[in-house]
Amino acid sequence: MKNKPRSYTVEMTKKNAIVLGGTVPHKFLIENLKARGYRTLLIDYYVNPPAASVCDKHIQESTLNQDAVLKIAEQENTSLVISGCVDQANVTACYVAEKLGLPAPYDYKTALRVTDKTLMKEGLVRAGVATSEYKYVSSSEVNSFQCNDYPKVVKPCDCNGSKGVRKVRNADELRLALVEACNFSRTGRAIVENFNEGQEVNGYFFISEVEVYDLYIKGKKLPETDGHTSLQSFLTLGPEQINEKAKENFIQAVSKIAQEFSLRNTPILVQANINGDSVKIIEFAPRVGGGLSSREIALLTGFDIIDSVVSSYLGEPVDLSNIRKPDSMSAVVHLYGTGGTLKRVEGMEELIAEGIVEEFHMHKTPGMEMSCEDLASRNRVMGAIIRGRSLLDINARVRRMIAVLRFFSTDNTECLNRSLFTSNGNAFYKS
Repeated sequence: MKNKPRSYTVEMTKKNAIVLGGTVPHKFLIENLKARGYRTLLIDYYVNPPAASVCDKHIQESTLNQDAVLKIAEQENTSLVISGCVDQANVTACYVAEKLGLPAPYDYKTALRVTDKTLMKEGLVRAGVATSEYKYVSSSEVNSFQCNDYPKVVKPCDCNGSKGVRKVRNADELRLALVEACNFSRTGRAIVENFNEGQEVNGYFFISEVEVYDLYIKGKKLPETDGHTSLQSFLTLGPEQINEKAKENFIQAVSKIAQEFSLRNTPILVQANINGDSVKIIEFAPRVGGGLSSREIALLTGFDIIDSVVSSYLGEPVDLSNIRKPDSMSAVVHLYGTGGTLKRVEGMEELIAEGIVEEFHMHKTPGMEMSCEDLASRNRVMGAIIRGRSLLDINARVRRMIAVLRFFSTDNTECLNRSLFTSNGNAFYKS
């Protein structure tokens, strides 16, 4: 007997949408979906992730378990499975969409190509996009792999965010970083690539059906590293001042990426190093940026990039006619704890009332563990958006925030990690 085709019958007034990952940007994604008439189901393995407070139903499951998500989507008569800002969850969304005939911005094969760094690098080279030289290393090759020159960057081939990404300066650091990267990788693979010179930036673009729109480019502040600190920025500042030739080269690189990976009608985050006119692409993700970038872009340009990713999934046209140029400087500051279990945060109301901080957003909720092992995005406790008239103004506001803000663990120990903002001048951009 043949299997009957699956029925997607749902209430006429409510469609079911599954959101993969309970991150801060997904709070706004859920609110957008609700405004569009969806009943929202959040899948996240944490007990109380940030987005759980606004969804209709929270299902505690891993977003990486594709078959489990597929089963939930079938059980819930889902008409949309979406992830706006989580790489590997986006792969799951495209997998389920392909299995069930649901809408998605691109197919499952493309989702794999744009999240597996080996496949991504191969595509960049084939498209003629400038990128750093690289080599693949499997877990079985770690002990025999050698480099002749340093520094290098080591990263897992298939992890979310900056997990396991290290800058190394010698053979000992290389070996440790490779072991870690291969352990983090779901397939036991790592990439070793040359370290690019120049300012590292995040470029936010929208790829329409016919052209690439430049939304916002900002610089990243990285910690001083000894091979044991992840290459995760703890402070970004924008808009980044780059010359017109570099901007032209950047947009051309994004256009080549769009053509090579068949990307249309989607936002895209592109990480690059800019040195004079030269632009070298580090990696990219055809999605909304994580952290607070979606809120920052909305505040500075008026463009709702969260709404655009929903439209991208649904195949709707996106209005790009009213994007404005930023009229102020903006910093996003990532804040970390020194360890323990988060109990409470003090000082936010005071800083908002003083006009020091534009917005705060919690990445961790009370009861979540605070790790200080590295600066990867999974360890951020909260983030702040600070706007100012000048670099000096931004610096003063950051200093005031760090002086007032306090984190407490469940044993009432103060545990805000201030070391990034007091050591070696790391915290602030120089004039």
